[in-house]
Order: sequence, then structure tokens, then C-alpha cells
Amino acid sequence: MEQRLAAEQTLRKQGMQALQAELDGQRQIMASLNTRIEELNDELVTQKRKHAVNLKDLSKQLQQARKKVEQMENGNYEKDVSSMGSRSSSSGSLNTRNNEDRSPENMGTVATVDNFPEVDKAVLIERIVRLQKAHARKNEKIEFMEDHIKQLVEEIRKKTKYV
Repeated sequence: MEQRLAAEQTLRKQGMQALQAELDGQRQIMASLNTRIEELNDELVTQKRKHAVNLKDLSKQLQQARKKVEQMENGNYEKDVSSMGSRSSSSGSLNTRNNEDRSPENMGTVATVDNFPEVDKAVLIERIVRLQKAHARKNEKIEFMEDHIKQLVEEIRKKTKYV
């Protein structure tokens, strides 16, 4: 009887040690998942900020493109160097040089032809569409990350219930 009791105690100790090892493993997994969730949340916040900045930039560019198109349609198209954002910096120096040539003493009686390249509507529309598609892809990625984070949180909650 004592041998049976001793064997049963040994068996129970081994079972407890196995359960304790499994519990420790689950805690390690939970800690790594918590870390991963924090990393994904940080990445999500960063992506949202980038998204907001890109959206603001796209809105600004779209508004500028609309103004350009409206000006071109109305026939009073002005060469505003700042209107196309950072891409106009190289053409800004050309525009400045052209303005120097238009000074009253250089003008004479003959009107000079403006050599500033016209902005192609198709190129602007193509760029807007491309940027909108990229924006949509980023939105989908953000939604996927949010869903994935929710799933990970649910798994962690389930595992903590077992612990």
C-alpha cells in the first residue's frame, strides 16, 4: 500500500512538473505575443501618421491640380512656381531666368513666347489615380493589421483564462 502511495505521489509530482513546464511555456509565449502586439500597435500608429500625411499631401496636390486645370480652361494660366509643390523647384530657376528676359528693357515691341512647359492633364490624372490606388492599398493593410491585432489579443485573453 505504501509503495502504491509513493508511486501515486511520484506520478502526481511528474504531472505537476509537466503542467508547470507547460504553464511556463505558455507564459513565455504570452509575453512574446504581448511584445508583438505592442510592436504592431506602434507600427499601426506610425502607418496611420504616414497615411494622414500622405492624404494631406494628396489633397493639396489635387487642389493645386484642379486650380491649374481651371486656370488653363479659363485661359488665364499663370506660371506659379510654388503651385506644383516640390517638383517645381527645378523649373523655378527656369521661370526666374525667363522673367529676367522679360524686363522692360529686354521686351522691346515684340512679345516673347513663353517656353514654360504646359502641365498635361492626363499626366496629373494618372498620378492622382496612382496615388489613390497606393492610398487604398495602405488602408487595406492598416485594416488587416487591426484585424490581426484583434485576433492576437483574443488569443492572449483565451490563454490567460487557462492560466
